[in-house]
Amino acid sequence: MKEGATEELIINTAKNIFFLKGNYHATTQDIADEAGVNRALIHYYFRSREHLMEEVLNAAITKMNERLYLITQSDVSFKEKISNLIQLVIEEMLKTPYLENFVLNEHNRLNLSCITNPHKKIIDNCLGGFLIEMQDEMQKGHIVKVDPMHFIINLLALCAYPINMRPIIQRTFGLEDEYYQQFIQDQKKVIFNLIFRETTD
Repeated sequence: MKEGATEELIINTAKNIFFLKGNYHATTQDIADEAGVNRALIHYYFRSREHLMEEVLNAAITKMNERLYLITQSDVSFKEKISNLIQLVIEEMLKTPYLENFVLNEHNRLNLSCITNPHKKIIDNCLGGFLIEMQDEMQKGHIVKVDPMHFIINLLALCAYPINMRPIIQRTFGLEDEYYQQFIQDQKKVIFNLIFRETTD
């Protein structure tokens, strides 16, 4: 296996363990075993578990920010951007349901720089023109007038809460996995309709 491929394999394996399985306390040996490599290779590429975690978080956050940039800067209507944004956030969270909790835990534990200030330039580029569009939509009466920060945070919360709280929601309402999956797909439409005050027949 080529050197770059081995490094990528280790990062992807760590993502799977941390973000998909939720095993926040996995050791380098656990990661090496699942990747099918010698643990020494992890130390060769990343020096320590902490450096590997930083690389994993960096890769995940960079990918998300790049997708956000493509959506917010795309040449489509504001409505379509919001629809695409809801789709992106929910689908990414379904792929990596433990990512947000992992980031929060590591932020509190280590205050990692890649978490504290995740690629500020990319985020600024994402939000700049998008905020102007948002304020224009508010002036036109297409969406409720609120502070843009409230708009964005509440949008993300509506996407994230049903996924972060999945075990509690399923247990409380007695939802089987199949029904829950349909609920999440319906949630995309519900969020969109709440924002633009539309109704479904």
